[in-house]
Amino acid sequence: MKNKSSYRKPRLNKKQRAWVNSFLSSHPNARVRSIYELDGDRVVEIEWWENTNRIILDPKTYIQGIISYKMRVKLRKFGDARKTAEFSYRITPPEKRTASWHLTGQLSL
Repeated sequence: MKNKSSYRKPRLNKKQRAWVNSFLSSHPNARVRSIYELDGDRVVEIEWWENTNRIILDPKTYIQGIISYKMRVKLRKFGDARKTAEFSYRITPPEKRTASWHLTGQLSL
């Protein structure tokens, strides 16, 4: 027999889920990290990342960095976010990478 715990994982209601889905659709590479309850509201932790612009050194190598974002937002019962959210980011320094493609022809206008 399994020992059932009385703890239930917090879930988002329809309005809160709509807010989270609209945020995720507007930020590429975003995902929900965790959901928990605090003072009757739901707290959602969201992470996403993006690449910086590439700087092409030669046809086989380029330099590119990564910016990672993390946000913790408190959602009310009616789905709107509280005014303050905790936001942080981390910049990974650009590093030299090799390309799997071979550039030919005109690279700029």
